[in-house]
Amino acid sequence: MSDATDRISVLMANEGTYPYVGGGVSTWCHILCENLSDIDWHVFAVVAEPYVTDRYNTETMPHVRRRLIVPLWGFEETAEYTDKRVFTEVYDSKLKSTSEHISQHFVPLFNGFLEALESDSVDMREVGPVIHGLYRYFQTCDYNTVMKSQEAWDVFRDFSLRVCEKDESLKRTQTCLFDITTCMRWLYNMFIPIAAHVPETTITHATIAASTAIACLVSKFEYQTPMLVTDHGVYARERYIACSSAPFPLFSRRFLARLALLFSRLCYYYADVISPCAHFNARWELPLGCVLQREETIDFSQWDDVGIVPNLKTFSFIRPTYESLVDLGLLKEFDEETEFPWIRTIYNGVDTERFRPGPKPENLQGLPTAVALARVFPLKDVLTMIRSCAVAKKDIPNVKYIVYGSLKADPPY
Repeated sequence: MSDATDRISVLMANEGTYPYVGGGVSTWCHILCENLSDIDWHVFAVVAEPYVTDRYNTETMPHVRRRLIVPLWGFEETAEYTDKRVFTEVYDSKLKSTSEHISQHFVPLFNGFLEALESDSVDMREVGPVIHGLYRYFQTCDYNTVMKSQEAWDVFRDFSLRVCEKDESLKRTQTCLFDITTCMRWLYNMFIPIAAHVPETTITHATIAASTAIACLVSKFEYQTPMLVTDHGVYARERYIACSSAPFPLFSRRFLARLALLFSRLCYYYADVISPCAHFNARWELPLGCVLQREETIDFSQWDDVGIVPNLKTFSFIRPTYESLVDLGLLKEFDEETEFPWIRTIYNGVDTERFRPGPKPENLQGLPTAVALARVFPLKDVLTMIRSCAVAKKDIPNVKYIVYGSLKADPPY
């Protein structure tokens, strides 16, 4: 049950950001938690490992009612962080997780999840209940025992072998059993948020369409909680970029990309409102799920002045996306008035008292200058910017490029 209070409560689901890692998303989240004092915040933080430091001292903030840390690596028992039950109940959940029970109750759900993972045309209305079913299952059974069981491995191995038989590119690369084993280990870690207890709140808010949004999806099924996604970055796109250059076999890279894709598709389909920080994100959000919004949408009449809704009349660059939706059969037709009101672009704000346009520095006077504000690491694709400099110099010989950003994010890069 939710806390006995009339105050609005928000489950803020983050991944690799607030309150344990600095950066733009974390700064934005902290501003919300610190300044919206009439809201109770419950921070659901998916992190790489459990030994992290709260960089924003949220334990001293009265409006942050709860911090739920969900580490993906660096622990012996998942129940240490995902389970709020007493020891005897956790122990009973291990005893309950027998081979017979796993085969009867877990395997059908796991098969459904894997089928969704592989399918390009699966109906998200069928996948949502599977995710909720897995959450409910792990509330009474032990995640560690079940996911490391012979039954779970048999299902994953057999399914992976069938995929390899059907896919010509995987046949040519000769996927080995070690690759399949590696992916099962990755799934064990990356799917841990499904086992974390989700508290009831007034609304859920995911800052990215990734595994952390599982908590929001669960809350929607468990408590009928409205779901908001503020898409700061396009997770599926980021994973594609990372997987394309990762030093792994094709099967492993393909698995990681499809897992990220499934998380995003679920998130975009079930979110009541999607508020990216730029219209560009809609070019990914629409084909990945939110064009297939449920028939019963919320009343947006009171939202007329909240957020900017992209349409062709004002944002012609999105036309190719609409055309692709028609080609994919996701949209019958469109015109300049076509829009998706549940996408509400909210631009990142700038404190104009601190950041104001000033005169061009004297050393740059007369020089065409391109400036980037970005941490120097692969996701920001600074290398492509450097390559573009060589192209630009052919027509603008004196062009100058300047990158302002930390060099500590990925020193080898």
